[in-house]
Amino acid sequence: WVAEYKRLAQKYHDDCRLFTAWKNQPPSAGTSAGLLTRLTKLRDLKGKLKTDSVLSDELTREEEALAIRATQQETPIRRKKRP
Repeated sequence: WVAEYKRLAQKYHDDCRLFTAWKNQPPSAGTSAGLLTRLTKLRDLKGKLKTDSVLSDELTREEEALAIRATQQETPIRRKKRP
């Protein structure tokens, strides 16, 4: 029975290794280019996951947060001119 579960567990193990490798990347410098690079890598990682698990949920939350930060970096806040 161990051999049967080993095949099943291998998918989760592979996902954990991918997630850990992504999470251990050095943080981006906070520039919009760095954020977009990290976001692209995250989206590539999501495509490689073999299971729909808590890890995929975590990546979705991280993707949303990175997308918001990247958008804020690209769109500078415009201040109103005073008369």
